[in-house]
Amino acid sequence: MSLDLVFNELSMLPMAPDQERARQRAHTFVQTVRYARQKGMGELRTQEAFRDSMLAAGYSWRRWTQDPEVPREARLYLKSLAVRAPYLDGLEALQDQAARSDFLFAGRKAEGLGVAFMNKGLAVSLFFDGMWDKPSLDLTIQELQEDGQILEYKDSVYHASRPDHVDRHEAWIQEFLEASVVDGAALWAQRGTCFPSLVFCEAVQEQMRKLPREKVPSFFRGLRCLEKYCQEWQSGGFNQSALGCQSSPEGQTALDQYAQERTFTLPNGERKIFNYHVKLGNPWRILYDPDFGPGKICVGFVGFHLRTRHDH
Repeated sequence: MSLDLVFNELSMLPMAPDQERARQRAHTFVQTVRYARQKGMGELRTQEAFRDSMLAAGYSWRRWTQDPEVPREARLYLKSLAVRAPYLDGLEALQDQAARSDFLFAGRKAEGLGVAFMNKGLAVSLFFDGMWDKPSLDLTIQELQEDGQILEYKDSVYHASRPDHVDRHEAWIQEFLEASVVDGAALWAQRGTCFPSLVFCEAVQEQMRKLPREKVPSFFRGLRCLEKYCQEWQSGGFNQSALGCQSSPEGQTALDQYAQERTFTLPNGERKIFNYHVKLGNPWRILYDPDFGPGKICVGFVGFHLRTRHDH
Protein backbone atom coordinates (compact mmCIF):
# COMPACT_ATOMS: atom_id res chain seq x y z
CA MET A 1 0.00 0.00 0.00
CA SER A 2 1.42 3.36 -1.01
CA LEU A 3 0.75 6.68 0.62
CA ASP A 4 -1.09 8.34 -2.26
CA LEU A 5 -1.98 11.93 -2.98
CA VAL A 6 -5.68 12.44 -3.75
CA PHE A 7 -6.93 15.49 -5.62
CA ASN A 8 -9.77 17.44 -4.02
CA GLU A 9 -12.05 18.15 -6.97
CA LEU A 10 -14.04 20.67 -4.92
CA SER A 11 -11.08 23.05 -5.10
CA MET A 12 -11.59 23.44 -8.88
CA LEU A 13 -14.65 25.64 -8.25
CA PRO A 14 -15.11 28.47 -8.48
CA MET A 15 -12.75 28.71 -11.42
CA ALA A 16 -10.06 31.37 -11.41
CA PRO A 17 -11.38 34.68 -12.83
CA ASP A 18 -8.56 34.90 -15.39
CA GLN A 19 -5.64 32.94 -16.80
CA GLU A 20 -3.02 34.72 -14.71
CA ARG A 21 -4.63 33.69 -11.46
CA ALA A 22 -5.21 30.23 -12.88
CA ARG A 23 -1.46 29.99 -13.52
CA GLN A 24 -0.77 31.01 -9.92
CA ARG A 25 -3.10 28.35 -8.54
CA ALA A 26 -1.67 25.66 -10.80
CA HIS A 27 1.90 26.67 -9.95
CA THR A 28 1.29 26.35 -6.20
CA PHE A 29 -0.49 23.03 -6.72
CA VAL A 30 2.38 21.55 -8.74
CA GLN A 31 4.88 22.81 -6.15
CA THR A 32 2.86 21.15 -3.40
CA VAL A 33 2.54 17.82 -5.23
CA ARG A 34 6.20 17.81 -6.14
CA TYR A 35 7.27 18.58 -2.59
CA ALA A 36 4.97 15.92 -1.17
CA ARG A 37 6.40 13.31 -3.53
CA GLN A 38 9.93 14.30 -2.49
CA LYS A 39 8.86 13.56 1.06
CA GLY A 40 7.79 10.05 0.02
CA MET A 41 4.19 10.34 -1.15
CA GLY A 42 3.08 8.16 -4.06
CA GLU A 43 0.85 8.67 -7.08
CA LEU A 44 -1.73 11.39 -7.63
CA ARG A 45 -5.29 10.04 -7.66
CA THR A 46 -7.98 12.13 -9.27
CA GLN A 47 -11.22 12.09 -11.20
CA GLU A 48 -11.44 11.04 -14.83
CA ALA A 49 -10.53 13.63 -17.45
CA PHE A 50 -8.47 15.55 -14.88
CA ARG A 51 -6.23 17.13 -17.54
CA ASP A 52 -9.29 18.49 -19.38
CA SER A 53 -10.86 20.08 -16.30
CA MET A 54 -10.95 23.88 -16.33
CA LEU A 55 -8.77 26.16 -14.22
CA ALA A 56 -10.38 29.24 -15.79
CA ALA A 57 -12.85 29.78 -18.62
CA GLY A 58 -11.31 28.20 -21.72
CA TYR A 59 -8.12 27.32 -19.83
CA SER A 60 -7.72 23.65 -18.83
CA TRP A 61 -4.86 21.77 -17.19
CA ARG A 62 -4.00 20.53 -20.66
CA ARG A 63 -3.79 24.13 -21.91
CA TRP A 64 -1.63 24.95 -18.89
CA THR A 65 0.90 22.27 -19.91
CA GLN A 66 1.16 23.97 -23.31
CA ASP A 67 1.26 27.56 -22.05
CA PRO A 68 4.58 29.32 -22.86
CA GLU A 69 3.93 31.68 -19.93
CA VAL A 70 4.34 28.71 -17.54
CA PRO A 71 7.92 27.62 -16.68
CA ARG A 72 8.85 24.66 -18.88
CA GLU A 73 10.08 22.58 -15.95
CA ALA A 74 6.70 22.83 -14.20
CA ARG A 75 4.84 21.89 -17.38
CA LEU A 76 7.06 18.88 -17.97
CA TYR A 77 6.67 17.77 -14.37
CA LEU A 78 2.89 17.67 -14.57
CA LYS A 79 3.04 15.83 -17.89
CA SER A 80 5.35 13.20 -16.37
CA LEU A 81 3.39 12.85 -13.14
CA ALA A 82 1.83 9.43 -12.57
CA VAL A 83 -1.93 10.09 -12.36
CA ARG A 84 -4.48 7.45 -11.35
CA ALA A 85 -8.04 7.96 -12.55
CA PRO A 86 -10.75 7.29 -11.65
CA TYR A 87 -10.08 7.74 -7.95
CA LEU A 88 -10.50 4.09 -6.94
CA ASP A 89 -8.46 2.59 -9.78
CA GLY A 90 -6.60 -0.36 -8.27
CA LEU A 91 -8.25 0.02 -4.86
CA GLU A 92 -10.70 -2.86 -5.09
CA ALA A 93 -10.65 -3.37 -1.32
CA LEU A 94 -12.28 0.04 -0.87
CA GLN A 95 -15.06 -0.44 -3.44
CA ASP A 96 -17.59 -1.78 -0.95
CA GLN A 97 -16.89 0.91 1.64
CA ALA A 98 -17.15 3.59 -1.05
CA ALA A 99 -20.49 2.20 -2.26
CA ARG A 100 -21.93 2.35 1.27
CA SER A 101 -20.58 5.78 2.20
CA ASP A 102 -21.02 9.46 1.42
CA PHE A 103 -18.37 11.99 2.37
CA LEU A 104 -19.40 15.61 2.82
CA PHE A 105 -17.36 18.76 3.22
CA ALA A 106 -19.26 21.94 4.12
CA GLY A 107 -22.43 20.18 2.96
CA ARG A 108 -21.04 19.22 -0.46
CA LYS A 109 -20.28 15.69 -1.62
CA ALA A 110 -16.51 15.27 -1.63
CA GLU A 111 -15.35 12.25 -3.63
CA GLY A 112 -11.63 12.99 -3.54
CA LEU A 113 -11.56 13.84 0.16
CA GLY A 114 -13.48 10.63 0.80
CA VAL A 115 -10.96 8.51 -1.09
CA ALA A 116 -8.10 10.19 0.79
CA PHE A 117 -9.86 9.38 4.06
CA MET A 118 -10.57 5.73 3.17
CA ASN A 119 -7.10 5.11 1.76
CA LYS A 120 -5.32 7.03 4.53
CA GLY A 121 -3.69 9.34 2.00
CA LEU A 122 -3.04 13.05 1.66
CA ALA A 123 -5.70 15.20 0.03
CA VAL A 124 -4.31 18.00 -2.14
CA SER A 125 -6.17 21.11 -3.29
CA LEU A 126 -5.75 24.17 -5.43
CA PHE A 127 -4.89 27.05 -3.14
CA PHE A 128 -7.03 30.14 -3.53
CA ASP A 129 -8.97 30.94 -0.38
CA GLY A 130 -9.08 30.31 3.34
CA MET A 131 -11.25 27.22 2.97
CA TRP A 132 -8.32 25.20 1.60
CA ASP A 133 -5.53 26.92 3.56
CA LYS A 134 -5.46 24.19 6.21
CA PRO A 135 -3.31 21.09 6.91
CA SER A 136 -6.42 19.04 7.69
CA LEU A 137 -10.07 19.18 6.68
CA ASP A 138 -13.16 18.10 8.62
CA LEU A 139 -15.47 15.62 6.95
CA THR A 140 -18.95 14.37 7.67
CA ILE A 141 -19.16 10.65 6.90
CA GLN A 142 -22.47 8.88 6.33
CA GLU A 143 -22.29 5.06 6.24
CA LEU A 144 -25.07 2.61 5.40
CA GLN A 145 -25.10 -0.11 8.08
CA GLU A 146 -26.13 -3.74 7.63
CA ASP A 147 -29.47 -3.06 9.38
CA GLY A 148 -30.28 -0.32 6.88
CA GLN A 149 -29.60 2.53 9.29
CA ILE A 150 -27.35 5.48 8.37
CA LEU A 151 -24.46 6.06 10.75
CA GLU A 152 -23.21 9.66 10.61
CA TYR A 153 -20.00 10.83 12.24
CA LYS A 154 -17.25 13.39 11.78
CA ASP A 155 -13.56 12.87 11.19
CA SER A 156 -10.66 14.67 9.52
CA VAL A 157 -8.39 14.01 6.56
CA TYR A 158 -4.76 15.04 6.08
CA HIS A 159 -4.59 17.89 3.59
CA ALA A 160 -2.19 20.23 1.78
CA SER A 161 -2.64 23.13 -0.60
CA ARG A 162 0.83 24.63 -0.06
CA PRO A 163 4.26 23.06 0.43
CA ASP A 164 4.43 24.18 4.07
CA HIS A 165 1.29 22.14 4.79
CA VAL A 166 3.27 19.06 3.73
CA ASP A 167 5.90 19.86 6.36
CA ARG A 168 3.20 19.58 9.01
CA HIS A 169 2.73 15.95 7.98
CA GLU A 170 6.38 14.93 7.78
CA ALA A 171 6.37 12.78 10.93
CA TRP A 172 3.25 10.93 9.74
CA ILE A 173 4.76 10.32 6.29
CA GLN A 174 8.04 9.15 7.82
CA GLU A 175 6.24 6.78 10.19
CA PHE A 176 4.17 5.27 7.37
CA LEU A 177 7.14 4.79 5.05
CA GLU A 178 9.26 3.19 7.75
CA ALA A 179 6.46 0.81 8.73
CA SER A 180 5.98 -0.22 5.09
CA VAL A 181 9.63 -1.24 4.67
CA VAL A 182 9.55 -4.62 6.38
CA ASP A 183 12.77 -6.12 5.02
CA GLY A 184 15.73 -5.42 2.78
CA ALA A 185 13.89 -6.42 -0.38
CA ALA A 186 11.15 -3.88 0.40
CA LEU A 187 13.78 -1.26 1.16
CA TRP A 188 15.22 -1.72 -2.34
CA ALA A 189 11.81 -1.94 -4.02
CA GLN A 190 10.67 1.34 -2.49
CA ARG A 191 13.89 3.28 -3.04
CA GLY A 192 12.33 5.44 -5.77
CA THR A 193 9.53 6.55 -3.45
CA CYS A 194 11.50 6.83 -0.22
CA PHE A 195 14.82 8.11 -1.59
CA PRO A 196 14.21 9.83 -4.94
CA SER A 197 17.37 11.98 -4.66
CA LEU A 198 19.72 9.06 -4.07
CA VAL A 199 21.57 7.13 -6.79
CA PHE A 200 22.42 3.50 -6.02
CA CYS A 201 25.24 1.40 -7.38
CA GLU A 202 24.04 -1.91 -8.79
CA ALA A 203 25.68 -3.99 -6.06
CA VAL A 204 23.57 -2.29 -3.39
CA GLN A 205 20.50 -4.25 -4.49
CA GLU A 206 21.90 -7.57 -3.28
CA GLN A 207 23.42 -5.98 -0.19
CA MET A 208 20.05 -4.58 0.84
CA ARG A 209 18.30 -7.89 0.33
CA LYS A 210 20.77 -9.56 2.69
CA LEU A 211 20.29 -7.06 5.53
CA PRO A 212 18.99 -8.57 8.76
CA ARG A 213 15.33 -7.69 9.14
CA GLU A 214 15.92 -6.07 12.54
CA LYS A 215 18.51 -3.67 11.06
CA VAL A 216 16.33 -2.45 8.17
CA PRO A 217 14.74 0.43 10.18
CA SER A 218 18.22 1.79 10.98
CA PHE A 219 19.23 1.70 7.31
CA PHE A 220 15.92 3.30 6.34
CA ARG A 221 16.55 6.20 8.72
CA GLY A 222 20.14 6.58 7.55
CA LEU A 223 19.11 6.73 3.89
CA ARG A 224 16.27 9.13 4.68
CA CYS A 225 18.83 11.36 6.40
CA LEU A 226 20.82 11.50 3.15
CA GLU A 227 17.61 12.06 1.18
CA LYS A 228 16.49 14.96 3.36
CA TYR A 229 19.89 16.62 3.03
CA CYS A 230 19.74 16.26 -0.77
CA GLN A 231 16.35 17.94 -0.89
CA GLU A 232 17.76 20.98 0.91
CA TRP A 233 21.11 20.99 -0.91
CA GLN A 234 20.39 23.22 -3.87
CA SER A 235 23.79 24.86 -4.41
CA GLY A 236 27.34 25.01 -3.11
CA GLY A 237 29.63 22.27 -1.88
CA PHE A 238 28.82 19.29 0.29
CA ASN A 239 28.52 20.10 4.01
CA GLN A 240 28.82 16.92 6.03
CA SER A 241 28.08 18.70 9.32
CA ALA A 242 24.57 19.53 8.03
CA LEU A 243 23.58 15.90 7.43
CA GLY A 244 21.89 15.44 10.78
CA CYS A 245 23.24 11.92 11.34
CA GLN A 246 26.53 10.36 12.41
CA SER A 247 28.78 10.58 9.37
CA SER A 248 32.51 10.95 8.74
CA PRO A 249 35.09 10.49 6.01
CA GLU A 250 36.90 7.19 5.73
CA GLY A 251 40.25 7.26 7.54
CA GLN A 252 43.34 7.75 5.41
CA THR A 253 44.87 4.49 6.61
CA ALA A 254 41.75 2.58 5.57
CA LEU A 255 41.84 4.29 2.16
CA ASP A 256 45.55 3.53 1.75
CA GLN A 257 45.32 -0.12 2.76
CA TYR A 258 41.80 -1.10 1.68
CA ALA A 259 40.93 1.28 -1.15
CA GLN A 260 39.86 -1.63 -3.35
CA GLU A 261 37.14 -2.60 -0.89
CA ARG A 262 35.80 0.95 -1.05
CA THR A 263 35.85 1.16 -4.85
CA PHE A 264 32.45 0.65 -6.44
CA THR A 265 31.03 0.66 -9.94
CA LEU A 266 28.86 3.71 -10.62
CA PRO A 267 25.66 3.43 -12.67
CA ASN A 268 27.58 4.82 -15.68
CA GLY A 269 30.14 2.01 -15.43
CA GLU A 270 32.99 4.06 -13.94
CA ARG A 271 34.86 2.86 -10.86
CA LYS A 272 35.23 5.24 -7.92
CA ILE A 273 36.51 5.21 -4.33
CA PHE A 274 33.77 6.11 -1.83
CA ASN A 275 35.24 7.95 1.12
CA TYR A 276 32.24 8.92 3.29
CA HIS A 277 30.14 6.73 5.52
CA VAL A 278 27.08 6.95 7.76
CA LYS A 279 27.44 5.03 11.02
CA LEU A 280 24.37 3.08 12.08
CA GLY A 281 25.92 1.65 15.21
CA ASN A 282 28.70 -0.88 15.09
CA PRO A 283 29.26 -2.62 12.83
CA TRP A 284 26.81 -1.27 10.22
CA ARG A 285 27.60 1.36 7.61
CA ILE A 286 26.34 3.18 4.51
CA LEU A 287 29.14 4.28 2.18
CA TYR A 288 28.26 7.20 -0.05
CA ASP A 289 29.73 9.73 -2.44
CA PRO A 290 28.49 13.36 -2.60
CA ASP A 291 30.21 14.25 -5.90
CA PHE A 292 26.93 13.78 -7.80
CA GLY A 293 25.53 16.91 -6.08
CA PRO A 294 24.18 19.40 -5.45
CA GLY A 295 20.94 17.58 -4.77
CA LYS A 296 22.24 14.05 -5.45
CA ILE A 297 24.24 11.51 -3.44
CA CYS A 298 25.40 8.13 -4.68
CA VAL A 299 25.19 5.12 -2.34
CA GLY A 300 27.84 2.51 -3.01
CA PHE A 301 27.57 0.09 -0.11
CA VAL A 302 25.21 -0.90 2.72
CA GLY A 303 26.06 -3.52 5.28
CA PHE A 304 28.70 -4.72 7.73
CA HIS A 305 31.54 -2.22 7.97
CA LEU A 306 34.57 -2.74 5.74
CA ARG A 307 38.07 -3.32 7.06
CA THR A 308 40.04 -0.51 8.66
CA ARG A 309 43.46 -0.30 10.30
CA HIS A 310 41.91 -1.58 13.55
CA ASP A 311 40.79 -4.86 11.97
CA HIS A 312 42.94 -7.96 11.96
